[in-house]
Amino acid sequence: MFQEMPKPISYYNREFAKRFSKYKDPYTGNSIKTAQDYLYAIRSQEAGRCIKNDKRLTVEELNVEYRLYFQDIELPDGLSVLNMDDFLREYDLKKILAIGEYASNAEESEDCTEEEEQDSEQFDEETIDHMEELYSLIGINSVKKNVSSLIDFVKMQRMREKANMKALPLSLHLVFTGNPGTGKTTVARILAGIYKDIGVLSKGQLVEVSRADLVAGYVGQTAIKTKEAVKAALGGVLFIDEAYSLYKGGNDFGQEAIDTLLKEMEDNRKDLVVIVAGYPELMEGFLDSNPGLRSRFNNTIAFPDYTGEELEKIFYRFCVKYDYDIEDKAKELLRNHLNYVVRRKDESFANARTVRNLFEHVLKNQATRVMNSRSISEEDLRIIKEEDFDPKVVYYSKF
Repeated sequence: MFQEMPKPISYYNREFAKRFSKYKDPYTGNSIKTAQDYLYAIRSQEAGRCIKNDKRLTVEELNVEYRLYFQDIELPDGLSVLNMDDFLREYDLKKILAIGEYASNAEESEDCTEEEEQDSEQFDEETIDHMEELYSLIGINSVKKNVSSLIDFVKMQRMREKANMKALPLSLHLVFTGNPGTGKTTVARILAGIYKDIGVLSKGQLVEVSRADLVAGYVGQTAIKTKEAVKAALGGVLFIDEAYSLYKGGNDFGQEAIDTLLKEMEDNRKDLVVIVAGYPELMEGFLDSNPGLRSRFNNTIAFPDYTGEELEKIFYRFCVKYDYDIEDKAKELLRNHLNYVVRRKDESFANARTVRNLFEHVLKNQATRVMNSRSISEEDLRIIKEEDFDPKVVYYSKF
């Protein structure tokens, strides 16, 4: 028996937008762009008043809400709506009406005032997409909370400026600390997009560099390389991975890169954000290497390691992305193995990268198994079985 792998919230929002974006919430007048928009629109329609859309729901929470709302509806085919996939299926089969098919004639209600509606000017459509992408990431809940708080603070200061009120000078440069594979680069890219959406940056691109991209082997060349990297990142985010490697003490040219970077950050402070990343202990040493670093990088976001359950979800997300299913026995094996890997955490452990490597290795084994079959069905091309995992994975999954 095969269970459908979980899909990210961005998938459902695209599917709902394709079907319902031409409709509007009967009480707020806002276009329906997401699965959550539709849910609150039908709730408002049923209640005869505006139901506020305050909390951003996860995929799991939305599936529960759709099941609860539609559980009493009898469908002609005898099936039930247990989640968003079921709802979309039944709608496509014309067995469920869209909100817009009865909402377009709804009278306006005074129950939903401007103060009660979400401030649409705070997020344009692109910002919503970037925030949804952030919240669709598996795990790292503390990171999501810190980023959201930072964005709220930035937006508040910009609103105060527009109201001719005094605003606190912002330092948007960040330190990301955490082990490899915890999503630091991904969050940096999303944050670059959010900064662009809210008007902090003009372009919103992410330029990722390392020591090799900034430091040269000759006097004067390091400054040139560092300035070139900054120039490429103007209007966006310069992301320096393993930034601690820039400082090695002595006559190393890395110090020249740090000094040049600090000057460029000051000269381009209105349209450049720099994020430095690396292991927590090593990043402390990096920040202590120059007095100017602490004052400019005064906000640190720590990225935790993933749990075994979260790594399992990441594996399933790879399955969804590349159109694979996994049988139940293989799921149990995978779960036990990843829990063992997390408990052990040897020097090779790299969080999501570990899962990515495992996924690719499993697919190679699956391909070998399938191609040695006499006949190959479409299901064979999709299914990952227990025997597709290496014997050592099977062995360690027992511990």
